[in-house]
Amino acid sequence: MKKNIGQIIIFLFLTSFLIFAWRYSSPRKVSLPVSPKELQVPSQTEGSLPPETTEELLPKLRKRRSNPARILGLYDGTEGTSAKNNDILNFAEQALETLGLGVDYYDINRGLPGKKMMQKYRGIISWYRDSKMKGAREYGQWLSRQIKAGRRVIILGNFGAFQEASTGKWLRLDEVNIAFNALGLVYMATWTSNPRVLQVEYKDSDMVEYKHPLSLKETKHYFLFESLLPDNEEYLVVRRTDIPDSASPLVVSTPYGGMALSNYIYYVNPDTFQVQMRLNFLRFFEESLWGKPGKRLRQKVLIIWDKEDDLSRRYLNNIGWALDYAKIEYETLELKKVKDLLFLDMKGYSSLILALNRIWKMEESEATVPGLKRYVRKGGSIIVLYEGYSESLAEIFGIKEYRGEYPRQVPGLKFIRPFFPGTEGLDLSGEETENTSLSLVLDKGVNLLAVSSEKMEGYPRGLPLFWEYGYGRGKTLFWNVDSLWEKSYRGFIVQSILMVQPAGVASLANVEVIFLDDTPLSMWNKVIKPIKGKGNLTDTDFYLKEWWPETLALSRKYGINYTAAVAFNYNGKVNPPYDNSQFHNGKDSSSQRLGQVIIKAGFEMGLHGYNHQSLLLSTPFVISKGWRTEENMVLALKSGKEEWEKDFPYPPFTYVAPSDAISPEGEKALHEVFPSIKVVSTIYNADEEETGKEFTMDPWNDNFFNIPRMSFGYVRTPDMMKEMLNGIGSFGVWTHFFHPDDVYNEERSQGKSWPELKEAINELFSFVRGNYPWLRNMSARDAYYEFLRYGETPARYRLSEEKIEAEFPSGSKKPNFFVMRINNGKTVREVVNGKIIYKYPGQEYYILETHSSRAIIYLKKADSN
Repeated sequence: MKKNIGQIIIFLFLTSFLIFAWRYSSPRKVSLPVSPKELQVPSQTEGSLPPETTEELLPKLRKRRSNPARILGLYDGTEGTSAKNNDILNFAEQALETLGLGVDYYDINRGLPGKKMMQKYRGIISWYRDSKMKGAREYGQWLSRQIKAGRRVIILGNFGAFQEASTGKWLRLDEVNIAFNALGLVYMATWTSNPRVLQVEYKDSDMVEYKHPLSLKETKHYFLFESLLPDNEEYLVVRRTDIPDSASPLVVSTPYGGMALSNYIYYVNPDTFQVQMRLNFLRFFEESLWGKPGKRLRQKVLIIWDKEDDLSRRYLNNIGWALDYAKIEYETLELKKVKDLLFLDMKGYSSLILALNRIWKMEESEATVPGLKRYVRKGGSIIVLYEGYSESLAEIFGIKEYRGEYPRQVPGLKFIRPFFPGTEGLDLSGEETENTSLSLVLDKGVNLLAVSSEKMEGYPRGLPLFWEYGYGRGKTLFWNVDSLWEKSYRGFIVQSILMVQPAGVASLANVEVIFLDDTPLSMWNKVIKPIKGKGNLTDTDFYLKEWWPETLALSRKYGINYTAAVAFNYNGKVNPPYDNSQFHNGKDSSSQRLGQVIIKAGFEMGLHGYNHQSLLLSTPFVISKGWRTEENMVLALKSGKEEWEKDFPYPPFTYVAPSDAISPEGEKALHEVFPSIKVVSTIYNADEEETGKEFTMDPWNDNFFNIPRMSFGYVRTPDMMKEMLNGIGSFGVWTHFFHPDDVYNEERSQGKSWPELKEAINELFSFVRGNYPWLRNMSARDAYYEFLRYGETPARYRLSEEKIEAEFPSGSKKPNFFVMRINNGKTVREVVNGKIIYKYPGQEYYILETHSSRAIIYLKKADSN
């Protein structure tokens, strides 16, 4: 035993002497443990970018010694180390610098770093020589908190906190495992230094025999660990032959960091004192800090935005809503922090979104522009959603020249090439679509997708507004517009992600709801222009003999389950007394009869109000007079309830707000009188006088779920098309309404006759069924349950060269739908645990359904059998 202790002391002395001599007696560039030209990032396979050697990276990254992307290096000064002489500095810093990371050194013997200090660090590397530490228990708890805060932790050498230094007491296994469990490992002790009972079960030679072969007779070191996570990468597994079930990962990376035990990192020749590295530091650090190249890549988007730009803040909010609806994972990075973004950080994202006008600000970081170029060149993808220009980055977006003029007001947006199904030839002209855009000249290799609706000086085809460009192995999309912060463009945002990546996936609620507002309505038994027809058709006869039969036929032809919404009066009364006399104007109780016919046909009957006054206490606009008190609202709604109970067999489930406006006070009154109501429907993209809502539980009253309407009318106007396409394009939802009396309103009818309106609405539904035959039509009541389930069902998508994986919670009995677009020359070979419910002809664009917690889509080359 004394002989062994003496050998250890001699070994430690010689090692310390060697490190001192190496660091301070020789030029560092000559005495590197590993030659930079020989360090290599490992080969990468599915779902990742191609390898880069350190020889490529080092000349550019060596300059960035002061890079603000920092790692905290921990040592223990009681072990004879210091900030100027410790194992991380001597052996590991060079590899970290090569990866673009600066290291700050900290003596853990000084106490635990506080929250304020830790804010600037993205990760922690510890390298201790012995097992004891002052405050060992607290250290493990602190390390766990750092992992939970999102910092990667790498443990090199000894964990250093098995034993309390002040008392010599060893920590319990559960106390030690607070840190190791957070890392994704379980520590179970059973240490031995006896090589006769050790056996290598698995080794990744490139990782653990980098410059010197592995010999258990030399390492003589074993602890029992187990991996908790399936994503852990085990590079060296050693077992004890004298203990069953003892296979232990001694060099391992996890989704939260990594670990390499003492003696498996380097070897010291006892004769020459030459250090030879066993551990491939560059590869080990890359995989521990960024994940293993070649593993399936989670579909995750990074949004870069500008906090100082109000429009960029609006963009961020809108993009967040769009991606949340589509269940596309994302993270955000403020423009000021772009300097922290490294090339290897970018590789963790399936695409980047630039939602900022001041793209040129990224040039202020010498790392960012080369990193972005390398990211796209090696297969990454970038989307610019907000017009902006950077001379240094222009080439990756296919921009040949910026004419230097102020941004121009540009009318309309016209697609000259298909973007996603339904956009073929789409021209969003008119006042509703206007942009501020840059005057740019594009490279010949650009695939121009959309231009301004009108020709402009210098641009005979129209000013370029949207294009894609291949750069190296990657692709970029550029939107030369400033309007994508609006809700009505969320589908364009989601579809841009699906288009720019080698493959893209998004969740679908897959819901269509068609509302019949003011149905049934009060009838007047009068001939009203423009309806005359034979015998001067009255409004009552028109609704019963023309409008309803045609609307019913539309339902049967296109599979529509309407949700009607009745208002009992249009008397404008906001003060009592209240009555429902107008609802009885029609001959032979025509309004009641039509409502009962609608219910008998199997459609949902909802409430549109006692009268057509919005439930607002006051309004500066023209849509409503404003109710003086909440009590008046309640009394009016009670009058409506009395009429409802006379006419209809069940209480209402859905409330459609008159003029698409409502207030918190109105919702309170509504719930008090009609507790059966669960759905409140206003408008999705609201103007000043309307109440815009999201497809969520109501923020004012959690008794209600909001199902706002996206579009309205009979005629496919550019504005209607924009709202509809973006609803379907964002998460497979279209909600729409029209009225029985639209023909009597010149603005709503677009000046068209009833025969023209019939033709127009047939064309509308024919377009929807032709382009989106998979879309599920349902009542608002049924949609309520679908939206609740959809919102409560998380989804995760993983992408690789060979397959796409869709993951949902286990135990779900209802189907999950998602859209998949493949852009890399592949096609579907096989679908496991799911099915393709629609494939668009001539496109690798699919709608899929699964009832499983995990569906796998295997890919093959498009031209292979």
